Amino acid sequence: MARSCGLRMGPRRFELVVLEGSAKKHKITAYYAGEFEADAENPVAHATELLKDAAKAHRIPKDNVGLVVDTGSSAFRRLELPFSDKAKLEQVVKFEIESDLPQWNIDDVVVDFHVLSEVDHSTDLLVTAVPKQDIRASLKLCEKAGIEPLEVQLETSAMVNAATSANICGPEDAQLLVHVGDLATSVVVVDGGMVREMRVIHIGALTHEVALVAENNAEPEEGEAPPQHQPVDPVEASRRVEQALKRIRREIGRTLSAAKTVHPIEAIFVCGSEMPGLIGEPIMDVPVYVLDCFDEDGGQPADGFGRLVAAYGAAVTQLGGGLMKPRLRREDLAFTGAWERVEFPLAVAAMLLAMLGAGFFFLEKQRVTKLEESARFWVNSSHNFLVGTERQPDRATMMPPPDDVVRFVKRFRPDKGETIDYAKPIEKALGDTLNLVKRHVKQVQEELGNSGGIRQPQSAFVASNLVLDVLRNNQSRWRTSIHKISGDYIESRNRKDDSLVEIKLTIVFYGANTTEATRNYEQFRQELAQQTAWFVRLDQKPTEPLSNGEGIIIEGLTIGVNVDGVTQSEAENDQANS
Repeated sequence: MARSCGLRMGPRRFELVVLEGSAKKHKITAYYAGEFEADAENPVAHATELLKDAAKAHRIPKDNVGLVVDTGSSAFRRLELPFSDKAKLEQVVKFEIESDLPQWNIDDVVVDFHVLSEVDHSTDLLVTAVPKQDIRASLKLCEKAGIEPLEVQLETSAMVNAATSANICGPEDAQLLVHVGDLATSVVVVDGGMVREMRVIHIGALTHEVALVAENNAEPEEGEAPPQHQPVDPVEASRRVEQALKRIRREIGRTLSAAKTVHPIEAIFVCGSEMPGLIGEPIMDVPVYVLDCFDEDGGQPADGFGRLVAAYGAAVTQLGGGLMKPRLRREDLAFTGAWERVEFPLAVAAMLLAMLGAGFFFLEKQRVTKLEESARFWVNSSHNFLVGTERQPDRATMMPPPDDVVRFVKRFRPDKGETIDYAKPIEKALGDTLNLVKRHVKQVQEELGNSGGIRQPQSAFVASNLVLDVLRNNQSRWRTSIHKISGDYIESRNRKDDSLVEIKLTIVFYGANTTEATRNYEQFRQELAQQTAWFVRLDQKPTEPLSNGEGIIIEGLTIGVNVDGVTQSEAENDQANS
């Protein structure tokens, strides 16, 4: 659940309120009201310790704190501009209001504005000006106490946000909101639920006390003895309080008389420090009430809750509620928050990351360029071999090329205007090409019946050529004549034996005499036995001499040949050579 803290810090007093919940529904989980000692030896150290102890004791959410500063040093002006663009208003408002703030150098103040109305692209603004040094002093004190306010606002806007969040300011009536501060009193005119005017009265609940202390502790003139410090006279203090009250009531009456509202002002709501005789006594017949913006059983104190209104309004603002959205933390004060202090290191880190990314990009680009100059040449060569080129498509090995091969080739050889697909590394394209071709070769083999499911018989033609090759390779040694040759495929009936082709020959071996012819026949048998890749067996057949005595004839010589042995041997040789 979201938590926020509102901290109002005046010259002499401070209050904090911690909320838990949302802008519309929340509860006070902690509150505290303290006072800085006027006669502390080190006022800054004293204030720092008080704030630090209060923040720790009440466990304020330090990451969501809204700070409220005293209104006494601020100024409010009305300004009308002939446009309504928010960005343009931000740019010109400081320049336009400069002539209305002669008491300050415009560069020494923070300027904020609230839009009162917009009519025909004309904008009526309520402009707030606060000296930068006052805001810096408050922020510096909070920082020393370990508190980091996200936003800063005045007591006026905090009071308005507290009242509007409690639905005190309705759309059918008008009110006067008054916050009595330490040394100044803030007055806001609200009409129809909208802010119409703001002003500051430079008298507060402790103005008389500060004046009396200053008079009693005044430095002596030259030559005079230092006066004895006397305690504040209660009678004089009471008289000055009564004078301050009369002046505040008189200034509130002037505001009532000068206020231009559509609805009559029906009530005056007062918050902040208590001043006896202010609440309950009508001013110009307008009743004066305490500004009670707290829900029943909302966690607020039973008495004295009016002092917490400004801090409560700041906490509501941090939860996203309220009518006004003040932004006094701006310009050169932007670096006082915790987040802003890391903006510059983050910007440097972002620049370094951008430079690192750019370097990585150029390295990758060089790598891709190198691949295009080397690997892509090989890829294109293999693709040209498979599917051909546009000029010579008939030279393609795969005719017509399958659709999946064409799609694969287009990944690295796209049409004009298309880019290369680098979904897969280009250096793997050669291996992918080989796998693609093997898949199609296997498919063709299956279509031809060579997939292994159907065993084809051995070729008698191949077996005959193997036997005849032996005769042809030795034709310089023997003189032969083949009268008859035939081949039969013999399927093995025993699974342990291989099937084979039986070649039957009727052959004549010639010689000077029968003995020489017989010797040549025996050499032929020996040559067959040396063909271990395919030779299986050779039957013994009787020889008959020719009638002229110059040769012998062998009829029905049977030679067993295993053609599969030749195919397996060739595959092993091809694999060894590759």
